[in-house]
Amino acid sequence: MASVRANPQSLFAASVMVVGAFLANRLNVSITGLEASAGARYVPSWMEVAVTMSIVALGFVIFSYAVRLLPVFPKESHEQPSHA
Repeated sequence: MASVRANPQSLFAASVMVVGAFLANRLNVSITGLEASAGARYVPSWMEVAVTMSIVALGFVIFSYAVRLLPVFPKESHEQPSHA
């Protein structure tokens, strides 16, 4: 949709939903497959969830520092091009 592509916030929200749906689908397939073959039910403890979320947060922090400190993205120039 053009209205989503033109709005950065909408584009970000749509991207997050796509990635979330992909992860949910993969987890659904893997978890239900493992439960069916093992004959047991598994629910991660709060510590496993906390460790996983900490690793994801650390990845965001590292990427944030990399973008600020390393030349990952080119600097935007606000100069007018000279017409010779």
